[in-house]
Amino acid sequence: MGGVHSTGRGQVGRASAGSATGSDGPNATVFSACSSPTVQPKPVGPQPPPPPLASDLVRYSLDVLTTERGLVRGVWAKFEPVEWLEDIPALHGVDVDGPGILRRLLIGVLGLSKVARDRADLVDFTPRELGEGSFATVWQLEEWPHVVVKVLDKPAREVFEVAAARNACEAWRRGLGPRVYGTGWLRQEKGAQRRFMVIVSEALLPLDLTTSESACPVLTVAREISQWAFHNDLTLVNVMSRQSCTGGPREPVVIDYDLANEWRLKLAVTTTFIEFDFRPLFDSRPPALSSSLLPLWREYCDLVLLTCSVDGSHILYRPTLARLVDLFEELQEQVLEPLFTTDLFASNESKTLVPFEVCVRAPGIDAVTINLGDLTGNAFAHGVGTWAQYPSVIRSNGVYWPE
Repeated sequence: MGGVHSTGRGQVGRASAGSATGSDGPNATVFSACSSPTVQPKPVGPQPPPPPLASDLVRYSLDVLTTERGLVRGVWAKFEPVEWLEDIPALHGVDVDGPGILRRLLIGVLGLSKVARDRADLVDFTPRELGEGSFATVWQLEEWPHVVVKVLDKPAREVFEVAAARNACEAWRRGLGPRVYGTGWLRQEKGAQRRFMVIVSEALLPLDLTTSESACPVLTVAREISQWAFHNDLTLVNVMSRQSCTGGPREPVVIDYDLANEWRLKLAVTTTFIEFDFRPLFDSRPPALSSSLLPLWREYCDLVLLTCSVDGSHILYRPTLARLVDLFEELQEQVLEPLFTTDLFASNESKTLVPFEVCVRAPGIDAVTINLGDLTGNAFAHGVGTWAQYPSVIRSNGVYWPE
């Protein structure tokens, strides 16, 4: 990413772009099922896509809206695929194919629905905005609710938008994220001059958690992501679900891989992010040790982020904290202590700032930030009675300590 500046040690920079019950102790056995370091089998779900067809790139190269009536005539917008993985499925009994569904979605994204109805006789669709994040908005059609488009319409560098689209495709290839049909550039030529990166994917369902055991699959997915990258935005709102192909319970699906990175921890701040590169730390270790520790460190960082998006009564918190205790023990000697108790890889000042201090994103947590190296502070901020029993290598700046 552009705009990264280096310090003497490591690299820090800014770039555009229901409650659980059980013991309060750090090794509570009620949560041990979620704490095993062995990756559990992934629930059966949609399989990653077959090799894409060249013909799909042609079919999905669209003149989004063309009008022949009114003062402004011609092509209003175009869609140019960058990567197309598979055809958008049509709905049974509806005479609109995949490109037709995408065309209607993109008309809605651009706010041209009235123009399409009045001048192009397209009257069979109702777009709606599902949500908005730091970098993008998500849209869906009421008539074709099985597809959504994510539009990166916030100010950001093009290199970030391209990387976000590439990450979404790679996550789906690895069976981690939502099914991605394709990505491409949406360019408006009339009414405004705008260009957005678009990610077209399956629509998902809300996360369904009822017991502490149902939280375990979420932790399994986090562990699987860590084999590839830091997710860097693993928060409760970014965990959804899909119906299992076997008819069993819904399986969790982590979305929004915009900030995913193999080596860098990134924290989104409005439409920018702050990052830290851990490559120097892991390059200083023997290759075999580094390859075993790096996935554990990615998982640890992402799970700390997850705890900052739920309060202490949430059904995800205690299983996640228990897993963090296990990871802390495995990482303490080779990663946590060198990183937080020496100045070999990060300056003493940077370790007390974002992104090491993770921003709290949920009410009911007694903190504004919680440090990655401070499970004591994490437990205290979440109201765990035996918080002093949890390990720590640094004291959080943003925890409301009882002093």
